[in-house]
Amino acid sequence: MSTARSFQFPLDPVLRQRKQQEQDKQRKLAEIMRRQIAIEGRLREIQQQIVASKRELSGRLSGQVDTNAIRAQANMAMALDVQARQLALELAEVYRIANAAREELIGASKRRKSIERLRERRFEAWKYELRRIEEKESDDLTMTRIANRGGNGP
Repeated sequence: MSTARSFQFPLDPVLRQRKQQEQDKQRKLAEIMRRQIAIEGRLREIQQQIVASKRELSGRLSGQVDTNAIRAQANMAMALDVQARQLALELAEVYRIANAAREELIGASKRRKSIERLRERRFEAWKYELRRIEEKESDDLTMTRIANRGGNGP
């Protein structure tokens, strides 16, 4: 009769490590995406400020013209433009880093999935072997019963 058997996959520690690596890559990408969203939000704010500044500047050009106010307004618009350009450069770098992080995540996922597929194949082979052994044991028991009955006579 068969004893209770359990499947043991020798590469379970490797699988756990691969899952951990994949999760680390996911966290890294999420952090980069948060940074990207923050930069995009700040860039939108600056764009809105630039549009509002231009509207205000065009309003100041009608009627009595205050050159000091216009100069201050223009300086503020230029400073906002410089900030927007710097953020656009930073955003381009974040996009590059995010793409690299996505590629790393894809690689980590592939490595994890390859170990999982190997585990599944080994598990199926283990189940097949277990069924084969149990069938053999069952056949042996049946043959023993038949042999025992045969010895007693009809």
